[in-house]
Amino acid sequence: AAICREIDLNPSKENYGSLLTLRIETKDFDCDKYFEDAKRINDSKIYHLIGISYFYQHTQIAEARYYLLRSLLLDDSNLGGLNAYMSLGLKIKHEEIPSNVVPGVTVRLKNHKKELSVSIHEDRLLFGIKPNRLAGSYHHKESDKAVEDLIYCCVGDEISYRGDRYIIENIDWLETLLIPYAMNQLLLDGKHAYAICGETAEEGIKEIKKLIQKRKDALENVVKIYNDCKGILPVTML
Repeated sequence: AAICREIDLNPSKENYGSLLTLRIETKDFDCDKYFEDAKRINDSKIYHLIGISYFYQHTQIAEARYYLLRSLLLDDSNLGGLNAYMSLGLKIKHEEIPSNVVPGVTVRLKNHKKELSVSIHEDRLLFGIKPNRLAGSYHHKESDKAVEDLIYCCVGDEISYRGDRYIIENIDWLETLLIPYAMNQLLLDGKHAYAICGETAEEGIKEIKKLIQKRKDALENVVKIYNDCKGILPVTML
C-alpha cells in the first residue's frame, strides 16, 4: 500500500519497478490499475518484470512471451530477461516446423555474398519500439514493407530484402534462435559459468562427475532445452 501511495505522488518507472518486484517476491499478481499502468511504460526492465508476473501465473504464457520479448528487443543485454525467456521457451510447444513465413518465425536468407537472419513478429509486439538486433537477427513487424516479399514464402523461394535478392534457406520458430542465444549469453556471464580443475584428465572427469551429481536437475533441464532446440546446443554447455 505504501509503494502505491508513492506511485500516486511520483509515478516514475523506478517506483513501478519496485512495486512489480515486491509483488513477484510475495506472489501477489493483482492485475489492478497499477499493473495496467506499468504496461504503458516503454522500458526493458518494466517489461521484464511484467513478463515474469505473467509467467508465474502459469496460464498466461502468451502474455509472458509478449512482454519478455519486448524487454529483450529493447535491451538484449538484460540477463534476467534472457534467463526468464529461456525458462519460458521450455513451455512453448510447436507441433511442427513452420512450412512458410508467418509471424513468430526466424528466416535464414542467403545469396552469393552473405547470409543473414530475419525474424517476423505480430505488429503489436513491436508497437512503439525500435527493436535491436537480438540474437543477431533483423526484427520486423509483419506489416513492415521491408519484409512484404517474405510473408507466406517457403524454403527455396527467391525473395527481395532491402534491395538484394536472397534464397530462403531455412524457416523455424523464433525460440530455436533465442534459446541457444540466451544460454550462450548466460554462460558468458561469470555468475553462470563453472570452472573444472584437475591436473590430469582423470581428475577433471571426477570433478565433472561431482558437478553432474550436484546439478542433476539443472542438467536434465539442459537436455530438455537441447531436445526442444532440435540439437542446437552451444559447445560451452558440454
